[in-house]
Amino acid sequence: MQKVTERFVIYRNAARSVWNTAFWPYEELRNWDSRDRFEEIKRILFEAIVLDERRSPSASRFLLAPKGEGVPILIEQPRPSDANRYWDAPVTTLKSGEATLEYVDFFDWDLLDCSDFRYYKAKIKEFAMHPELTGREALVEVVDVDIYLED
Repeated sequence: MQKVTERFVIYRNAARSVWNTAFWPYEELRNWDSRDRFEEIKRILFEAIVLDERRSPSASRFLLAPKGEGVPILIEQPRPSDANRYWDAPVTTLKSGEATLEYVDFFDWDLLDCSDFRYYKAKIKEFAMHPELTGREALVEVVDVDIYLED
């Protein structure tokens, strides 16, 4: 697998800069229509910076790998009677090699506020010790993981 963390750092900085300097400073642009337009811009930036065909094909899978032992993780914990999303599954740390996490997007709690993209949102593709968590989404801090292009 090829380490591609640096590409994601560049993409993160570019996307944050666009939202934080071109949309967020203007109250009239802090709305869901602007956020939808920004998501289109993010997609274009992702394709240009991360998925550049010279570097990785569009069907690539990007996997997150903890940089250390016991990295904090927030895993969604669905409630059958509630449509809200809760990130309080009992498993709260992730060790290297313990699970397969596939990159989904960056994540901030408030989409209309100044963006930091502090977290990666990932899909749990496999979690041997906790198979009940497979298929759920998880949040891990950007500083705690590296990203690899799957072979």
